[in-house]
Amino acid sequence: MDQREVSFVADFYKGKSIFLTGATGFLGKVLVEKILRSCPDVDSIFCLVRPKRGQDPKSRFEEYTKDSIFDRVKQEQPQNLSKVHLISGDMIQEGLGISAEDRKLLAEKVDVVFHSAATVKFVEPLAIALEMNTFGARKVVELCNELHHLKSFVHVSTCYSNSPIKDIDEKVYEPPMDPDSLKKFLEETTSFNLRSIIGKHPNTYTFTKAMAEHVVWTESGNFPLAIVRPSIITGALNEPFPGWVDNLAGITGLTTEIIRGTFRSCFCNESCKMDIIPVDIVANCLLVAAADISKTSGGRVVYNCSSGELNPLKWGRYRDYMLQAAKETPTKYMQFYPSCTYRTSKLVHLFMVFWLHYIPALFLDAYYKISGKRQIAMRIYNNARNAEKAGEYFSSREWNFKSDNLVALADEQSDADKQRFVMDCREIKWETYVKNYIKGIVMYVLKDDSFTHSATKKKLQRLYWVQIFFRSFVLMLAVAILL
Repeated sequence: MDQREVSFVADFYKGKSIFLTGATGFLGKVLVEKILRSCPDVDSIFCLVRPKRGQDPKSRFEEYTKDSIFDRVKQEQPQNLSKVHLISGDMIQEGLGISAEDRKLLAEKVDVVFHSAATVKFVEPLAIALEMNTFGARKVVELCNELHHLKSFVHVSTCYSNSPIKDIDEKVYEPPMDPDSLKKFLEETTSFNLRSIIGKHPNTYTFTKAMAEHVVWTESGNFPLAIVRPSIITGALNEPFPGWVDNLAGITGLTTEIIRGTFRSCFCNESCKMDIIPVDIVANCLLVAAADISKTSGGRVVYNCSSGELNPLKWGRYRDYMLQAAKETPTKYMQFYPSCTYRTSKLVHLFMVFWLHYIPALFLDAYYKISGKRQIAMRIYNNARNAEKAGEYFSSREWNFKSDNLVALADEQSDADKQRFVMDCREIKWETYVKNYIKGIVMYVLKDDSFTHSATKKKLQRLYWVQIFFRSFVLMLAVAILL
């Protein structure tokens, strides 16, 4: 057979068993689905999941696999779902909370480990973020050192783990603090200044992920190791479905409120690179990286999985694509006509926040109260506002993430693997991608398929004229006051 037609990646996973943390997360679910569908000869996937009270293993498995992300697997490789095994455990417990019996099973069976579990909350208390992100990574490394047949270990970090640095190479930097000393300090004190500890890091997430990288790099054994750093993970490019997304975290939540018309002013520098990366690109990068590093004995590589250097997209252009897509794929849950302005003046932005967000939310909640409906407008706005404030650091700056290792990894794949495990972001057409992303938000997050209905189109048109009337009224009022 022509070597270009061989999927070396799929062949690598043939007969192998995988251990995965973070399997119930956004990236984790995409990774599991991709393995089951594109690596059909994999032996087993052991997923670490926290136990749920009152649920036996069978019901937990049924709940996990009924997610819409597995619809294609159920059609194309239904028998492979039986290869998924849920391992009861917890990242913050000693030994990951895995029973002795399960730990022995993993030691005998597992060939590849993907560690993607983390708390991604930017406002997570430092002690929790440290235990989950940094010491959780150490516990996974300890497990890896017990595995008898380990071929590859892939640790999922973030491009922003070294966010105080503008130019970030594909290497592990010195940690901002010794995690053991920090843990001891936190155990001995009840009051401290967070900023004095995390320094120039914007939040506890990037701070603890930086320490996690160093822990993984310095404490792992001789097994092959890859650290993959995604930038801002967004909806799927192609798989399992274009635009697929299942949560309101981060930029997806903010985008959702913008297309609903409830969020109309953002603190953002539209000329900065946005640096988003589709979730399936990241999942494919993890799979390819694990297969690639297995070729070397004790090999270690860092990959900056980002688009900013290879196929840059500006925040301003994203907004334009997003608003256009919101009008082509409107949701019945619109509150106002989709419109958003980026501002770099915090004073002006705060004024517009009051005028464009708080005032409309108050009126909407008053209307809901009169109508006997639940008053949710202010709560929804506050959630979006909190997400925006948490992301201000990233939307007003840009970084240069060097991607030489990522490019080399993509370029060396066979033609078959380049098609089966797409990980080259240089080919992304951003306008098409954003259109699918918005459609994915409407379909999979808002659970709304009414964008083709005439009633939704008419609602969009009606909200457009309401906006025109409102702007005209404000302009006439301003003129009257000035005169």
